[in-house]
Amino acid sequence: MKHTVAIFEREGSPQNNKALVNAKTTSVNKIKYSPLELSFLLTAVAVWFSYQPYFNFGFMEMSVCKIGIALFVVIGLIVLATSKTKNKTKIFRSKLIFWPLLLTVIALFGLLYTPDLLVGLRRSGMLVLAFGAFIAMLILKNTIPKNRFRQLLINWGKIFVIMGFIIGGVALLQTILDAIGIGPEWTLLPEKYRWQVFGFARATGFSREPMFLGSLLIVPALFFLWQCATKKSGSKQYFGLGFFCFVLGVMLSRGALYSLLGATIITVVVYIIKSLRQHQKITFDWQKLVKIILTVLLAISAVLSSWYALASINPNSTITGCEAVKRGSEHLLLGRFNILSCGEGLSLAESTSIIDGGNDEPFTVSESNESRKLSWDRVEIQAWRKNIWTVFFGVGSGGLGTAINKIDPTQNEGTIMQNGYIKILAEWGLIGLTVFLIINIGLLVLMAKNHQWLFFLIQSALIITWLSVFEFSHTFHIFLTMAVMACYCCLNLNSPKTKLTTWQNKWLEKAKKHKVKLLFVLGLLLVLAWTLFKFSTEPVIFDLTGQQLLARQWLDGYHAGSMLVPTNYILKIWLLYMPAELLHLDPTASLIGITIAINCITFAGIFYFLRKIYQYFHQKTDGYLEFGLLYFASIAGSIFWIQFANSRNLEVVGGLAIIYIGLLVLQKPTIKRTLLLAIISTIVFFADPMQIYMTSFILASWALWQIIKKKISLKPLLIIIATLLIGTLFSALFTNLVCGFYNIEYGAVSSLQQSLQMLEKPITSTIWFLANNAFIFSGGWFRINNMALVLCVAVAFALMLMVVIRAFKSKRQELFAVIAVVCVEGIYFASGQAGYIGNNTSRYLIMMMPFVVWLIGESARNSHLIKVLMVIVIGANSLLLTQGLIENNVGNFTNESQLHSRISFLQEQSYDYGFASKDTAITSDYLFGKDKPNLLPLECFGENLRTNWQFFDKAVFLEVVEKSTAEYTPIIFDGNTITNTPSICSIESIEKQFGAPITQTKTTVGDKVLIYQTKQVLEKLVF
Repeated sequence: MKHTVAIFEREGSPQNNKALVNAKTTSVNKIKYSPLELSFLLTAVAVWFSYQPYFNFGFMEMSVCKIGIALFVVIGLIVLATSKTKNKTKIFRSKLIFWPLLLTVIALFGLLYTPDLLVGLRRSGMLVLAFGAFIAMLILKNTIPKNRFRQLLINWGKIFVIMGFIIGGVALLQTILDAIGIGPEWTLLPEKYRWQVFGFARATGFSREPMFLGSLLIVPALFFLWQCATKKSGSKQYFGLGFFCFVLGVMLSRGALYSLLGATIITVVVYIIKSLRQHQKITFDWQKLVKIILTVLLAISAVLSSWYALASINPNSTITGCEAVKRGSEHLLLGRFNILSCGEGLSLAESTSIIDGGNDEPFTVSESNESRKLSWDRVEIQAWRKNIWTVFFGVGSGGLGTAINKIDPTQNEGTIMQNGYIKILAEWGLIGLTVFLIINIGLLVLMAKNHQWLFFLIQSALIITWLSVFEFSHTFHIFLTMAVMACYCCLNLNSPKTKLTTWQNKWLEKAKKHKVKLLFVLGLLLVLAWTLFKFSTEPVIFDLTGQQLLARQWLDGYHAGSMLVPTNYILKIWLLYMPAELLHLDPTASLIGITIAINCITFAGIFYFLRKIYQYFHQKTDGYLEFGLLYFASIAGSIFWIQFANSRNLEVVGGLAIIYIGLLVLQKPTIKRTLLLAIISTIVFFADPMQIYMTSFILASWALWQIIKKKISLKPLLIIIATLLIGTLFSALFTNLVCGFYNIEYGAVSSLQQSLQMLEKPITSTIWFLANNAFIFSGGWFRINNMALVLCVAVAFALMLMVVIRAFKSKRQELFAVIAVVCVEGIYFASGQAGYIGNNTSRYLIMMMPFVVWLIGESARNSHLIKVLMVIVIGANSLLLTQGLIENNVGNFTNESQLHSRISFLQEQSYDYGFASKDTAITSDYLFGKDKPNLLPLECFGENLRTNWQFFDKAVFLEVVEKSTAEYTPIIFDGNTITNTPSICSIESIEKQFGAPITQTKTTVGDKVLIYQTKQVLEKLVF
């Protein structure tokens, strides 16, 4: 057990550790500080007084004229800093400045179109102040010696921790005073956080809300956790850890406690992975771990005891101590677990307080749990995806409340959104959220690279904290803490040279230096644009939502049986869809967000592994391969299952990973490489034999060619074959285990009959085979109105064939890409997918496209004409895509109102459930029917309707039918038919199957509805 994993063991260089923790330099009292340095240190005190006391120059609760102490201190710091430096432009050339400056500009730009200027000024003003404080730090960094600045930052942290103890004590005092009946005029507690709900008060310190105080206290809490885990810790360190855990528990700050836990897990995992990659020995200190766990358990026991005691001694409260512990625990666990039974007493549903946001309507603790489950309100998402402008730029700084009120008048303009990321997305759009994420994740990467694991721990917690942030006005301390950590991590970074040539030369030099990164970012933006465009122009069908609905059903415990199709990774359901359900994410936002993430990860993965394979042959890339990848991104909508969170997209990345590792095994077989190949092939081959053939044939063909050329022996090929067979066997075992556990079955990828179609109709099948190839190569040429662009693609690929021919003649390394293309084409042809006469199955050739990209890059290097033609095509596709985004309501599903009308019909007519096609039922149930009447999916088989088990568990179907006592049941049509291609069930065929309906009606959007007696349908429905 000696060599098992450890809580992070080191913190970077000994010099940094000594400076940061031991601080054996001059103490705070012995240093003579300048006014600027003193004002900076004073911010560590001021941030704890973000709300009280304040100077109110207005009479509105949400007035921007409410000025707190922190604001005066920060303004003083900024004034002193800006008057101190003479060369201000040098500061703005710092490597640290770009992204924070960009976020501040985005926030200020949002004021130009916000519908609520006062709220916008408050929110963007906070960012301006935070940015100003950051500039002040950079000025300090440039005006005092590096060691002095480092010590200044350390002293700032010391003051922050000391203030944590002081304010933590104030929080406990608030709680005790409230329990003995002292009023809010002394405790400073808002009425909604007093004893009435839980039996004990939730302390706020001098902050507006317990969550904001909690986000301040997590910094010293994590500091002591880090010290207990990594240093020679004594009773002081364990007392500090226990104290802050106790305070956070007593004040019931769920956001802070979840952040503590999540940050610890993330940091330990990242540290272990990084250490293993660097081949470092990881030890495990059991003694420290036991002490930390005992300290936390002791704090938890003290918290529960305090809840009990506080409720018991309160002279005004009728809530017993046991009930207080019950409510506090269930509130902390989001109401998912009932841990105590206290006999008679008020239930969670009956206890009331005041809603956050300032109005006087009562709310229950259970309602608070529902509102705090990180749920994404559909109204916020609707406000964000209103049009192309709001998608990219948002509704404006502070404008979310007004935008929500316009969409849903029942929501007031002060409605709280319990998710900071969604608030940023809605107010500053995709651009603002992207910049915000880059800042946060970039800091994590910087801290990990510099082995600053304490900062990594704190930053991870702050990132998680944003999931429960609902107001930007009181988050100054988060930005200030990030700025302090960033400055400390970057003390050794040198500023760029101040002497530059012309602006033109400057940007040309930068573009040349970062051309690969630039091409990658442009490609990523094109993939993002394609995804949004598809969502706004294509209908939502069951294939888009089936796995998500099945994940919901599995979480509810339904495992009676269902059917999936190949390429549906169970891992994706476990890692993406189930967490989305557990977090109660909005279905629409989850669908779009996860799809965007998968598509971007797919492009990034293809970009990475294709470059690795290319470098395997060519040592380095010169930008032409990335140029080909940009063409790939410009036609991504015709190559990817771009609108789907589809596993085939990820399978391409997995397939390239298998090929790359296989090439390494061919080069030098090692146990590590062989084991990695077996693991990845097990995952990639899961339930999809077609992927086995494609990747295996590419590797085997290349290996055989190398053997023929006598460049390798037979042994590496045998190792490759054996490893892939092991991966195939384990994938089959994994598939069977999953199928057995969830009682599911997988459909076949291809069949002998499918393959024989190519022989039965060779001419027609060959024509469609060529047509599908033309489609994928040109990126859906029929969508381009200008036939000149089609001609450009045709000429470019005709010229590219010359490169292919030369590759065969000269036997250059491009031959590998040619072999890969031929193998994929052969498998595609043999599988029978090309024999689907009249259907576009070109996307099954997706595995071929990375190697086509390779050949495009090689061709562009050797032919200026190809380069020019591809630039024209990429530019035209990008412009046409941009035009499509502008013309369409981006983010709105084309059939969203139609889907919603079917659920609404069941509600308005008070039906327990209804029947509809699988496209309608599965999609409507996922998007709108979680807590509403069910639509049960049917499919048309021949001319009869039968039950559908694809992406729908049998137990749900049967339970809904058996529990219902409804006499009548509607069958809702898609227009005038129920269709699953190629079968169509018309009204006539359905009446022939079930008889004449009791009555006929329509939904609000005109879909036909037949009303039958329930017994009449169930007796004749094919199960």
